[in-house]
Amino acid sequence: ASIHPDLGIKIIENPILIYPIPPHQILNFTYYLPRDSKEVETLILDLNGKVYSKSIGDYKEGSVTGQIDVSGLLNGMYFLTIQTDGFRYTKRFIISE
Repeated sequence: ASIHPDLGIKIIENPILIYPIPPHQILNFTYYLPRDSKEVETLILDLNGKVYSKSIGDYKEGSVTGQIDVSGLLNGMYFLTIQTDGFRYTKRFIISE
């Protein structure tokens, strides 16, 4: 992480860790939440923006780990998006059997 010189905000590069690569039945993920949030939205989307999975949780600041069942997804490229008020993280992943 680094501090943006003009804005004074913390910049976190590649904040989402996805494993295993490629995911088969379960997509495991870890990310850093910069502050407590009552509505953290976790989404799985395809290239066209179609939502395949959506959940909302309440998390404390710090490292967050989760799992999503991806066994029903067809081969292709998808995006894991984590968003709440003030930030949005997106990481690409591929399903290939």
